[in-house]
Amino acid sequence: MCRFRLARGTFAGGDFTLSASPWYFELVYHLGIAAALAVMLGVGGRPGLALHWALLWSVYQRQPGLLDGGDNLAYVVIPFLLLTHCYDRFALPTGLASRLARHVPGHLRAVSVPFHNLGVLMVAAQICLVYVVSGLYKVMGEEWQDGTA
Repeated sequence: MCRFRLARGTFAGGDFTLSASPWYFELVYHLGIAAALAVMLGVGGRPGLALHWALLWSVYQRQPGLLDGGDNLAYVVIPFLLLTHCYDRFALPTGLASRLARHVPGHLRAVSVPFHNLGVLMVAAQICLVYVVSGLYKVMGEEWQDGTA
């Protein structure tokens, strides 16, 4: 039996709410673990990263209290990483990406450079924002106000 939750006309339940079956939950849960491991090892490229983000979004929709600040940062930064060439370096070589890149026209490869730069800039801006907000939060603390920090 499939169960959908709609919020303002959009699907807001995530992959975990598509079925009430415990087997379905185990399948999606272990698929999420495998996707996270693939991203960590650098296997799968952008499709693997997009799958990881979708499954992370599903976990967040199912249990918002389960994730901490690092997961929230990953939730925000992963769409920016989809713009970058983050799998060109520090990835296990599969050869598939280089074979596919040969079939992409040159003008499309040229367009990917500004998108890569935009993605890197957005990741850097997000990290700077995290540090600024964290610093401002610490400055508002009692130790800083008393002058004892």
